[in-house]
Order: sequence, then structure tokens, then C-alpha cells
Amino acid sequence: MILASIPVPGAGLAGVELSALYKNQVESAQRTVKLFPDRTVSIEDEWKTAARPVEYAFQWLTKANVSRIAGGVRLDQSGESLELRIDSTVEGQNEIEDQSQAKAPQDSLNANLSRIVIRQKTDAEKVGRKRVTTAYRNALATIKT
Repeated sequence: MILASIPVPGAGLAGVELSALYKNQVESAQRTVKLFPDRTVSIEDEWKTAARPVEYAFQWLTKANVSRIAGGVRLDQSGESLELRIDSTVEGQNEIEDQSQAKAPQDSLNANLSRIVIRQKTDAEKVGRKRVTTAYRNALATIKT
């Protein structure tokens, strides 16, 4: 269900209710996407855990070359770059996984495919939050809790 769609000159905002997708894991979950005039995109996830803790995972699939940098990762492809900056007050785990090989006999090869996974544990009956802000050009993306 779409929660909000607010027209802003040159920008936009949409919110999506995701609780039904994760009903066995959390009490509530929402995603808000904001588009800004400078072509920046912000994606914010917020969830409230139920009686048991959960592990949140934000995943980013890419064929770009991925390298670790101070405070995050950098994606380089065709002369362009994008940084994912991870500024977290909640301890999490960040992984870069090679996804190019088939995982099972029925799977296909995915040449040069990587998966970036940003994980965050959230205790029972707590609110968790993760925000990813990206810019389209040779730009900056910031991930905040």
C-alpha cells in the first residue's frame, strides 16, 4: 500500500507500507523514497520489532567494480563512480559478495555481479531505521541509521 505521494516542484516523495511482507518478523515496516531536484535519491526503511530481535539487511546488486573505502564502499563502472557511505550509530556488518558463479545447477552465470549487503541487528520491541542517499552522477551515497 502506498502511504504518501506528495508532489514537490522538481521532486517527489512516496511511502510504502511493507508490514504484510514481514508480518512474521516485525510489527511494522515502511519504506520512504524521496527524489530531489539535484537527482539525489533517498531511501529510508523503518521497522518496529515484535517480541524477538531481527536482523535487517539492505542489499545492492551491481555489475560495477566494488571496493571498500573509509566509511563505506565505492562502485566504479564506465568511468563513473558512486560512493555508499555508511554512517551508523548502530553496529552493523557490511559485506561484498561475489555473485558471478551459479549457486545451483539450474542457475545461470552472472558475470561480474556483486552484492553489497548492509546488516543491522535490532533488539526485540525496538524501532530500527536505515537511510540510503544516493546521487546519480559521479556522486555520493550516504547510509544512516
